Amino acid sequence: MKTLREDLAALAVLHQVDVRIERARATLAGLDTGATLAADFSSLKPAADAARAEANRLAALQRDAELKLGSVETQIASANRLLYGGTVVVPKELENLQKKIEELGRRKDAAELAVLEAMETAQAADAEAAIHEGGLADLARRYRKVKAAWQERSDALKAEMESLAPPRADALAAVERADLLSRYEAIRGRKGGLGAAMLEADGSCSICHTKVNATLVDATKAAASVQACEHCGRLLLPAPPV
Repeated sequence: MKTLREDLAALAVLHQVDVRIERARATLAGLDTGATLAADFSSLKPAADAARAEANRLAALQRDAELKLGSVETQIASANRLLYGGTVVVPKELENLQKKIEELGRRKDAAELAVLEAMETAQAADAEAAIHEGGLADLARRYRKVKAAWQERSDALKAEMESLAPPRADALAAVERADLLSRYEAIRGRKGGLGAAMLEADGSCSICHTKVNATLVDATKAAASVQACEHCGRLLLPAPPV
């Protein structure tokens, strides 16, 4: 049967493995998964979609205005062919045809103005939609970069934690006192995965970094009984792992 000091030393080895596991776990939990960028993308996309839909609507109005202008121009060309083609010779018909051309000319002026106004509005809307889409594209690029970095780092951390399972099992088996292990695991479950702490050279707890009283320091170094940090409640180990 091991002495208590030997069992505490074995527990210190287990503790150091658990420190590495919890450090990797905490790092993994703190990695940027890109969730904020994804949320930003989702929140901005409806506005970008609405801007593009409005730009498309105005572009369609511009095309309609251009078609109307084209129709008027076709009618003017047809009327001019009649006027100057020599097929219409009756003075009254010629007069009516001239009036029609004049009316079509006024309609053409109005149609050209409508085309210019529609074009200006459509171009402004398209520019605004492009700004929205550029912002989304930038968010998407940043998200893919962050996500790739997260995947690479998380895979490495998970592999590290998996690689620590065998040495942890060995360290666990090296502690002979079942009551000591049971107490350690119970504290570990309540204290974020770390059930013990090393007594530092300056008499402080290696986990909560609080100085413990001199009597407790002496008792921990003597290793005649199991001691706990009076501040964080973790078991105090008198020596670093062998």
